[in-house]
Amino acid sequence: METTPESVLAETRTAKDYYRDHRGRVMVVCAKEGQALESRHFFTVESVGTLPNGLLITGLFEHNRRERLRSEGIRLATDGEIASRNG
Repeated sequence: METTPESVLAETRTAKDYYRDHRGRVMVVCAKEGQALESRHFFTVESVGTLPNGLLITGLFEHNRRERLRSEGIRLATDGEIASRNG
C-alpha cells in the first residue's frame, strides 16, 4: 500500500496543526527505493517548526536519539509496519 508523504499534507498546515495531528503517532522516515525499513527509521514527533518553504520536524527515535527532518521525507507508519517493527 502506497502512503502519501507528509509534505503533501504539510503544505496546507501550520506547525501547530501538524503537531496536534501527529503527536504520539508513529512516523517513519521514507526509505530509499528498494531499502527495507528498519527499527531506526521509526520515530515519534517531538516538535514541529517552520522553514521558509515547509515544516521542520524534530523526531524522537530509539535510544532517545533526536533528529530534525523536513516534512517531505517522512510519513505516518502503517499498521503493518508498526506490527512488524514490534515483532
